[in-house]
Amino acid sequence: MKNSGLGSILKKAKELEKKYEWLRAANLYKKASNLALDENDILNAAEFQEKIGFCFYKAAMQAKSNSEFRKTMRDSILAYEKEVKLLEDVNEKNYQVKNRHAHALTAYMRSCCEATPRKRKELLDRWWTLENQVLETYENLGALDSVGNTCNDLSEYSINTRFWLVTEYQEHFTAYLDGIRLAEKSIKIFSKLDDKFELARAYWIAGWYYGVSDYFVEDENKTISLLKKSKDYLNKALEIAKETDDAYLLACCHHAGWSVAQLLNFD
Repeated sequence: MKNSGLGSILKKAKELEKKYEWLRAANLYKKASNLALDENDILNAAEFQEKIGFCFYKAAMQAKSNSEFRKTMRDSILAYEKEVKLLEDVNEKNYQVKNRHAHALTAYMRSCCEATPRKRKELLDRWWTLENQVLETYENLGALDSVGNTCNDLSEYSINTRFWLVTEYQEHFTAYLDGIRLAEKSIKIFSKLDDKFELARAYWIAGWYYGVSDYFVEDENKTISLLKKSKDYLNKALEIAKETDDAYLLACCHHAGWSVAQLLNFD
C-alpha cells in the first residue's frame, strides 16, 4: 500500500493492543481496512479485518455484562465474516488458506455466543476441522511460525471450550491428547524461532494439559511423572514470560499454575 498515513495508524493500533485497549485498536484497524479498500488492496483489507475480529474478541473478554459481551462478540463475528467475503473474490491459491482460517474463526466466535450445547458443539467441531486443515496446509508450505501459532490457538482455545463440551469419555481423552500433541509441537518450533511470547504460551498450555493427567492416566508412576512435567513446564513458561514483560501472558502463566495447583495440591 502506498498510503502514507497507514504506517502511523498501524503503529498506534499496536500500541493500543499492548495496553489492552482493544476497542480503540479495532477502530484504528477499521480505518486501515478502509484505506486498503480505497486502493483496491483486497488482501491487506482482509488482513486488517482479521485484526478487527481479534480485537473485538479480546474486548469481549473484558465485558462487564452479558449483553456487552454478546454485542462485542457479534462485532467480532461480523469482522471475520467480512474477511471471508473479501477473500472469496481472491483467486490466489496462497490466500485460500486464509479464507478457511477466517471461516474457522467465524465458527469459533459464533460458538461463544451459542447457548444450546448441541449447536455449540457443532460449531466447535466445524472450527476444529477447518483449523486443522489450515494447520496441514501450513505444514505442507513449511511455514513454521504459522504452524506454531495455529497449534497454540487450537490447544488454547480448546481448554475452555472443546475440552469440556463433550459427552463421552473418549472424546474428553482425545481432546486431552490433542492438546498435549499440539502444544509440544509448538514448543519444538518456537524453541528454534525467536518468539518468546509464543514459546511461553506453548509451555503454559502444555503445562495445563499435563496438569490434568490424573484424570486420564491410570498408571500411578506415569501420572507422577506427567504431573512433575506439568510443574516444570509451568515454571518454564513463567520464566520466559517474565522476559517478555507482557502482563496478559504473565497472567495466563500464573492462572494456569494456580488452576493446576488447586487440582493437584502442588507445593
